[in-house]
Amino acid sequence: MAKLILVRHAPPATDPCVAASQWPLSEAGRASCAPLAEALRPYLPAVLYASREAKAAETAALVARALGTRFGPWPGLHEHVRSNADWLSDAEYQAGIAALHARPDEVAFGDESADGAHARFAAAVKALLAETPQAPAGNVMLFTHGTVMALFAGRANPGVDPLDLWRRLRLPAVLVLDRATLALETVIEEIRANEPDLG
Repeated sequence: MAKLILVRHAPPATDPCVAASQWPLSEAGRASCAPLAEALRPYLPAVLYASREAKAAETAALVARALGTRFGPWPGLHEHVRSNADWLSDAEYQAGIAALHARPDEVAFGDESADGAHARFAAAVKALLAETPQAPAGNVMLFTHGTVMALFAGRANPGVDPLDLWRRLRLPAVLVLDRATLALETVIEEIRANEPDLG
């Protein structure tokens, strides 16, 4: 059956002086893209699309190169918008995400409510799938971000808590859903960079 594969980007090089949407991958993030590509290889052939944020696009580019395929950008796949959030400690960030989920119809954190982020991302996915009915094998890979992919998968699957799912996902991570029903089939919580060869 055809799959919808949601891929959380690899670790970025964070910089408090640069907007998070513009962060490139870190050295460790780039290194993790090779094992990520191997984890995704069983789902080929597939079409690949990416958020326009730098860290997701770079992840897609490195994975596409490793798999010998191409990717394209798609609007609406970006992360929950929080451009007004100052540089936060991990505890403050975790609290902000918890507030986002606790009050989903409010702009409780950042510039966008959880409901708004979900509606925007779900509409983008629906439009993309409508544009790719003849995708090879029907499989579609989307390189995106933790909050929106957890919201999307969690809300499509009763019994899956989006906040708990978000907390489980590392950088990078993979969710595999049935393309037709959006049933969550596989969660790959973490993909580690290849260990250096010390021999």
